Amino acid sequence: MRIIKNIAIVALGALLVGSCVRENEEIVPKQEASGPGGNATLRVHPQYHDEDLSDARVFIRYNSTEFFVDTVDYDTAITVTVLNGRPTAVFPNLKPGDYYIHAIGTNTTLGTEKWNTYGGAPFKIIDTFARTYELNLHITNPYLEWLYYSQQNP
Repeated sequence: MRIIKNIAIVALGALLVGSCVRENEEIVPKQEASGPGGNATLRVHPQYHDEDLSDARVFIRYNSTEFFVDTVDYDTAITVTVLNGRPTAVFPNLKPGDYYIHAIGTNTTLGTEKWNTYGGAPFKIIDTFARTYELNLHITNPYLEWLYYSQQNP
């Protein structure tokens, strides 16, 4: 009788534990689309070998981490202006999310051709605070650099 009672208690306990499991649906946080309408400001300083380029144009693409060759594929373009003594492109009121920043500039040491340097990088804003991000974006032109330096050091 005692064995039957113990088996009944164990079976009842297993039944209670097994019946308490429930399936919860996974809650995925809603990812808002990046772009205008937020609190963040991004200041981009195009540079060539750590020197600011005053003749440059900066492009931004929302919801992207990939480079696009054609500049018409970007959402906004700003020509740099001097801010606090540095050439800067300012993108105000950005939401959290992924961005791709691309810049073209003119470096007179590489020749007289307009927009002879280029480059870009992905950028991510992770919070909703009113914050200003500073980005030193290094741009270059590998072919013209090779050509210029090979002529300087034959």
